[in-house]
Amino acid sequence: MFSLKDEIKTGQDYLRYLEEVFGVSTPHPDALKFTKEAWNKWEKQGTSQPNNIQEIASDPLHTYRIYYQDILIACPIENIKPDSVYFSLLPLKNLNAYANTTTNQDKVIVFDEDLITFFTAFIIAVMIAVYTDTTDLEVEFFDRFILARLEDFYSLTKSRTEASNKQYTEDFMKIIERDYYFTQVGSYFSMAFTVFIICHELSHHILGHSTKKRAFAIPENNGESIEIPINSPSIKEEFEADSYAYKLYLELIKNRDKIKVAQLTEAFNRAPLVFFELMDIVQTYAEYKTGQSFKSDSHPHPQQRKERLMNQYDSGLHHFGEEFYKGFMGYSAHIRKKIKRANLST
Repeated sequence: MFSLKDEIKTGQDYLRYLEEVFGVSTPHPDALKFTKEAWNKWEKQGTSQPNNIQEIASDPLHTYRIYYQDILIACPIENIKPDSVYFSLLPLKNLNAYANTTTNQDKVIVFDEDLITFFTAFIIAVMIAVYTDTTDLEVEFFDRFILARLEDFYSLTKSRTEASNKQYTEDFMKIIERDYYFTQVGSYFSMAFTVFIICHELSHHILGHSTKKRAFAIPENNGESIEIPINSPSIKEEFEADSYAYKLYLELIKNRDKIKVAQLTEAFNRAPLVFFELMDIVQTYAEYKTGQSFKSDSHPHPQQRKERLMNQYDSGLHHFGEEFYKGFMGYSAHIRKKIKRANLST
């Protein structure tokens, strides 16, 4: 076993250490089956399946690397060597992402394997609920699905029963079968969230935030703890990384004709604002569950982060992005009322 007593010199050393502590992320066994079933439905609606869809389903990290390459092509980044950035997708069980710099100045960006999975299911369900005709009964179905995803996020459920996993798959299939176009819109939002998170972690590297470390203790079954060195940005640095990340994100939209995959249009120019609104919904759910207000020494409240970005960027954003943003905000108000009612009834 790699030990912190050993010197972690390179990005590969660091990732090897994390893999030994957390284990290696593996695709869900039903991922390929689920993808095939979904595309069988959509192809009947006249939509052609992308050539690389099976590759993406079997290797999620493949997508992160492609987005990173697209960011480098589209954005002016001077002090990052392209081949010095290492990515990893791990079962961290904390639904977060981290940026670290190792001794030899390699840059590491680590994601929890469930982070984007949650956002994808949530935003696709919202887009279809908002933009397709639904009965009151169907609205209730969408609400139950969203609230179940929030509960998963809150409780970090890694051991759902086989029955609950089956129910989730069946419910999600019912949602995405309704409308390919808005499933695609939700998928583009998920892409936008992923790209923005990469931009955010990359910004920590660019701005020099990722060299400071603090020890993060992981409890072991034998009662002892393993310490993981992770970056420790301040609240001020989180705001700085948000701002710089949004700048990179908008550069990518501006130069989308130069890139291969992350071709986000102006319709998604407010996706980072949607991302923080979504995170605030998650935070609201957690506050109702615990009865405690959000407070962190290192991360600002999601609503503060969103408001800062709006003050900086919103007046200069193209109006094409307003429709999806307003649609999400309408559903946000709706689901917050549901969360409040659910809390009052317990």
